Amino acid sequence: MGKPESAIKKKEVKKSPVGIAAVVLLIFVIIAPLLIEQLKVLPYMWNLIMDMLAKIGLVSR
Repeated sequence: MGKPESAIKKKEVKKSPVGIAAVVLLIFVIIAPLLIEQLKVLPYMWNLIMDMLAKIGLVSR
């Protein structure tokens, strides 16, 4: 009835050589500057869009 325990292969849990904290820190260091750069561009783009809408008369400035 069934296989003996010695015949059943047990899965070995492999640990990553890099800790989860290091991965999170690396992602933060890479992604954060990209997000900050996009936030710097947002006011410029908003003003550009509003100026274009003001030129065609959809909004008043």
